[in-house]
Amino acid sequence: MSDSCHSQITLTAKTPEQKSELNTLLGYLINTASGDRGFFDQIIPCDGIPDSKGFTKWGTQTDITINDCKPEFSLSEDGKSTLSLTFNTYLGPCALIVDELRSWDLGVYAEFEYFYEGRRRRCVFDYGESV
Repeated sequence: MSDSCHSQITLTAKTPEQKSELNTLLGYLINTASGDRGFFDQIIPCDGIPDSKGFTKWGTQTDITINDCKPEFSLSEDGKSTLSLTFNTYLGPCALIVDELRSWDLGVYAEFEYFYEGRRRRCVFDYGESV
């Protein structure tokens, strides 16, 4: 049994406003290379101190950097931009980050696989493509 959560988040943008938001997130991800702040901490600032169950404001205990994930960026022929991130976090999924990204008017699809109470769990968030 593992305490890690395997995560994949895919963000899509079509409009200029959405693409601006996606560029902001790409900047956050690039900023993590310095090691000063993690990706999640730039989206939802958090002191990183977990609650009694081990979770922070992100829904998980650990933040990620560009070195922790496998970022893939693509631009389709119809002009849609897509950023996919695959990474592992400690304990639970970063569901609160997904909720925050949804409020940015981006299309958000996320899959998480983790153990909870001794059983393997899988959850999916599919907020589709915003227009």
